[in-house]
Amino acid sequence: FRPYNDAAISCINSWRRLKHPGVVNVREAFTTKAFGDNSVVFVHDYHPCAVTLLSRHLSTPQNPSAAIGGVPERLLWSYAAQLVSALRAIHAAGLAARGVVSPSKVLLTAKNRVRINCLGVLDVLAFDVPSNLAQLQREDLQNLGQLIVALACGAAAGTAAAQSPQPMDFLSRPYSDDLKNLVMYLLTSPPGFRSIDEVAAMIAPRVLSELDAAHSYNDTLEGELAKELENGRLVRLLAKLGFINERPESVFCDPRPSS
Repeated sequence: FRPYNDAAISCINSWRRLKHPGVVNVREAFTTKAFGDNSVVFVHDYHPCAVTLLSRHLSTPQNPSAAIGGVPERLLWSYAAQLVSALRAIHAAGLAARGVVSPSKVLLTAKNRVRINCLGVLDVLAFDVPSNLAQLQREDLQNLGQLIVALACGAAAGTAAAQSPQPMDFLSRPYSDDLKNLVMYLLTSPPGFRSIDEVAAMIAPRVLSELDAAHSYNDTLEGELAKELENGRLVRLLAKLGFINERPESVFCDPRPSS
């Protein structure tokens, strides 16, 4: 890699300012010759034990047993709500994900928690390639639709299926009409421009369900934390009583209880 000007690297600063729970935060990007050539290194947040949606849910020739059937619809809506929220923050910052909304780039960092990874890479590598921001953001919506179809099919081939003239033929019957309408909305190319805000409004009822689940999960965590806090207080109280009640009898220690 050989940047033609400093702006190719400095454009990563826009991604560094973006903070959102649905993305893997970008730390920095720099060039180095440590590998014997002109390389560019991207530094992102580290999420231990994270896996891609490709390896967790989609069957491939290398991993044929990764999934059996499609992803349950409740989980699909959870993923969709998180990814729409992340894309909304990205587009509001005047940026575009640029092809990383895909099974191999979206990370599953905890139970049902997804984050978009590899953001900002193409902004640096393709800095000198002319691009239209509105078109790139529109492609983000199409990539999201293709991702949903791939997860619904349970195979990486679902991404290619989403690009077919009739992508709905690849969605199995158990999925609701709301999900199919969302996929059609994301994959079709209307004459006018469609924004991520319209998609967010379209899935608003599902987002409320996701918010309810997040609040319930937070209440559970706080309840368990309160139990551990009370356990800690009990241990400290027992330790203090032990120092008073279990003092050794000797000429150097007053055997009478402390007042």
